Amino acid sequence: MLKKFHSHLVLYHRDSELIKSLNFGDFNIDLELEPEPTRTYWRSKDGVESHYSESQLDAPNKKSIPSDQLIIVAENEGIAEDALSTIKGGILLAYPDLTDRYAARCN
Repeated sequence: MLKKFHSHLVLYHRDSELIKSLNFGDFNIDLELEPEPTRTYWRSKDGVESHYSESQLDAPNKKSIPSDQLIIVAENEGIAEDALSTIKGGILLAYPDLTDRYAARCN
């Protein structure tokens, strides 16, 4: 029986789209996206990300939707942790260069 494991990984919109396209083939792993439960991470429908220090009961503006949190469906916690490590590594390897708008700004 498969169980759901919360990864506590909040995803940028571009990462959410990539996660949706992943296919683990023969492995008994599934990935789901749910709205981020603390309601402090939001994104607009056009992909602009925002973070608030306190939970927002209502959307900060009419175009905002909660960011996604990754849920891993797997046989056990060890398999879920391995899948999460692989996903995190892939996100780091794909991290944009300094000219990208998501990257740190250098002065």
